[in-house]
Amino acid sequence: MTAAPLDIDRIMSCIAAIGQNRDRAAFAELFQILSGPITTHVLRMQFPREQAEDIMQDVMLRIWQRASTYNPAQGHALGWIFRITRNACIDHVRKTNPYPEPTFQHPDDLSHPATDQLIDHKRQIKTMQTAIDTLPPEQAALIRMAYFHTMTHKDMAKKLNLPLGTVKSRLRLAITHLRQQMAANPKAGKP
Repeated sequence: MTAAPLDIDRIMSCIAAIGQNRDRAAFAELFQILSGPITTHVLRMQFPREQAEDIMQDVMLRIWQRASTYNPAQGHALGWIFRITRNACIDHVRKTNPYPEPTFQHPDDLSHPATDQLIDHKRQIKTMQTAIDTLPPEQAALIRMAYFHTMTHKDMAKKLNLPLGTVKSRLRLAITHLRQQMAANPKAGKP
């Protein structure tokens, strides 16, 4: 069963009536039109039904409060509504899942497994940097761009004025070389 398409013209006229006249009848109609689609959208973002309904209520309140700010020239009404929905979901998550308090480790606890993992990780980074330094300069530059500067292949090709296929081939060769280097030092980890 597919849902009936939303009447965009009716939604826009309701938003205009709410924004200009604080029209309660238009709000009731808009609520009737949008409550189901908004709740469904929030449910698809993996919120439980009760929270989805609370978020939908919050979205409708925000629409009531901000209807006068909606400008059809800046975007589609549904885009505006679902942006409000997305922001309400984010606010809900922030409210219900605040950032945990940081925990501090006492200096006497240096033999903790996490410390050992950190030392191993630093050793892996040093080994990887040494392996990258053994690459031909053009391959080393591509590895650094791809993995340390998170550039796309397309961006690297544009920056270096190289064909995309050349960038991909050089990266593939560099990764193969790094794997060989790391295999020679198994304690260092895999690239």
